[in-house]
Amino acid sequence: MNPQMLLQAIRAHLGGGAPAPGAPAPDGGLPVGPPMAQNSPPSGGSGGNFSQLVQQMIDIGVQAMKSAPDAVDASGMAKIVSSLHQFQAQVQQDNDAAMGAGPAVRAMRRNAAPQ
Repeated sequence: MNPQMLLQAIRAHLGGGAPAPGAPAPDGGLPVGPPMAQNSPPSGGSGGNFSQLVQQMIDIGVQAMKSAPDAVDASGMAKIVSSLHQFQAQVQQDNDAAMGAGPAVRAMRRNAAPQ
């Protein structure tokens, strides 16, 4: 599932279709961003911002989870956010393996992460 489809699934789960880009969601929720071509990297063109896009989707999911009107919606968003975190961890693990990074690099990254 590409990022655009995932964002559409999140918006649909929150009870709305896809309003016009830039318009606030009809339920007063999160604004809709500009459409993104299927399988295209975020602005910049190189695909280097992919991890930023995944993190943005996590942040949007957390906001949606906090503003969910009931427990069923919050639970659904929690599952989506959990899946995104698992995906993010797998990508990082694959990147570490490709670069030959060991436990020392992961410990440095943990210590450098904002808290």
